[in-house]
Amino acid sequence: MVSCLRACSVGCYVLIFVTIVGLIFARKFSAMVTTAEIEADSGSWVRTPKDGPGGERLIEYFTCGAARADAKHHMLYMHGYGHTGKLGLSTFCYEAEALGFRVISPTQPGFGLSSHYPLGVIRTLKEWPADVKLILEKEKVDKFYASAASAGCVHVLTVAHALSDRVLGIGLGTPTTPLEVEDATMAGGMDPVTKYVRMANAIPWVGDLLSYSLSLMSAQARMEAVPDVAAAVVKMQSDTSVAWHKHVVESFLADQERGTIKGHRGLADNAHTINENFLKGTLEGLEKLVASGKKLVLTSAPDDTTNPPVMQQWYIDHIKGSQLIHRPAGYGHLHSSVPGCMTLVWRAMLGESIAGGNNDNDSNNNNNDNVAGAAQQTESGGKATEEL
Repeated sequence: MVSCLRACSVGCYVLIFVTIVGLIFARKFSAMVTTAEIEADSGSWVRTPKDGPGGERLIEYFTCGAARADAKHHMLYMHGYGHTGKLGLSTFCYEAEALGFRVISPTQPGFGLSSHYPLGVIRTLKEWPADVKLILEKEKVDKFYASAASAGCVHVLTVAHALSDRVLGIGLGTPTTPLEVEDATMAGGMDPVTKYVRMANAIPWVGDLLSYSLSLMSAQARMEAVPDVAAAVVKMQSDTSVAWHKHVVESFLADQERGTIKGHRGLADNAHTINENFLKGTLEGLEKLVASGKKLVLTSAPDDTTNPPVMQQWYIDHIKGSQLIHRPAGYGHLHSSVPGCMTLVWRAMLGESIAGGNNDNDSNNNNNDNVAGAAQQTESGGKATEEL
C-alpha cells in the first residue's frame, strides 16, 4: 500500500481527490419539488402516503389528446429513461386526439417535477402501480389502454400485471425483455456502450457519480451513451428536408433537459428499474390478456442497438397472438418518436388491421399527425404483411 502511494504521481492524487469529492456531491438529494411548480408547468399532481413505497412524495402527470368529455378511450402512457410525462405533449397528442384517446402521462420518481425516493432507498418496479392507482383515482379512470416507449415499457407491463382487470390493451414502442433474455442479446445487436453504462448506473455510489456527471452534460451529450439515438439526433438536426425533424428532435432534447431539472436523482434511482427482471407472473399475465382478445402490440427497427430487434421478437415467439410492427431503418431506438409510428400501434391496439392501405407518408406535416412511413406488421403464428 505504501509503495503504491509512493508510486502515485501528483496527477494520480488529484484524480483520487476529485473522485472522492465527486462521490460526496453525487450522493445527495435533489432540490425539493412544490405543487406550485408543477401547476405552473401545466401539470397535475398526486401526493403519495407517508407509509407508502418511498414515503411521501409528489408525482406530476400530464393529460392531453381528446378532451375529457369527448374521449372514447383513456390511455396511460409511460415515458422512457431520462424523460418526463410532458414528452407526450409535443409528440403524441395530435395522434392520440385523432383516435379519441385521452392520454394520462405520469413522470417517474426523480425525473422532472416528480419527487425522488429517500436517499439510499432502492426504487423497484413493483412499487409503481401504487403510484399509478393514485393518479387513476384522481382522474376517475377505471378501464384504460396502456402504452409506452423504451424503459417505460417495463413500467407499463408492471402496471398491467398489477391491474390486469382494468387494462384493455397494450402498445409498446421498442420494449426490453426479461434480463435472462437480454443478457443473451449482446450478440444480437445491443451496443456494448449502452449495456455497460446501464449496468454501471445501477451500482450504488458508482451510479450516483455517473448519474451526477451525466446530469451536468447537455441532453445531446448524454446521448453518447446510446449511440443509435445520438446518430438519430444528429440526422434530424442536419437533414432539414424533412419538415418534422426539427420539431421532434427539439422536443426530445428539451424533455431530456427537463428530466434533470431538479438534479440527477432520477437518473440514479431509476437505473435499478431498467436493470430489474420482470415480476413473477408477468409473462403469464400477458398470455392471458392476449388470449382474452385484448391486443399486445410492439414496434421494432433493424438499426435499434439500444433494444435490438431480438428483444421484440421474443414476445412474438412466447406470446401467441401478440403483434409486431416492423419499422424501417433510419432512426434506431428513436423510431417510435417518428410521427405516425405510435398511431399504427394504437390503431392495432384498438383491434384495427393496419396491413395495407394505411400509409400516410406526409413528411411535410409539422403537426406530427398522419406521418406514418412504411411499416410492416407481423402477427404471432402468421406471416408478415407490408404497409403499401
